[in-house]
Amino acid sequence: MSVRQLVGLGLLALGAYLGWGTLEAFLAYTSRGASLSEAGRDPVFLVPGIRSLLAIGGGLLAVFRAPGAAICTGLAGVMTALLTALLAVSGASPALWADDAIAAALLLAGTCALVLRQRTA
Repeated sequence: MSVRQLVGLGLLALGAYLGWGTLEAFLAYTSRGASLSEAGRDPVFLVPGIRSLLAIGGGLLAVFRAPGAAICTGLAGVMTALLTALLAVSGASPALWADDAIAAALLLAGTCALVLRQRTA
């Protein structure tokens, strides 16, 4: 197994973790009476959902050695970093954005690993 594939597995696991958190919050929101279409249009769930799908997609592309893995992972990292910064600047409790800050750092590190590994291989 190559380094690129190992990085892809890590990114895949991170994307699944982020996706699970988003899904859990989505289900809690809909269990309180919100409709599925209303919750699906809410940016509180839409942006993290897209971010999770990009991270999972980037991990899968890296595992299968397909092009575009670094782009997907980089977009997920930038989205996560922006989301974290907006939460921090708005005065939200660090308990709400600390996991996202760590995830953003890991996603951007994974992007760097994919880009550098691609250039040296």
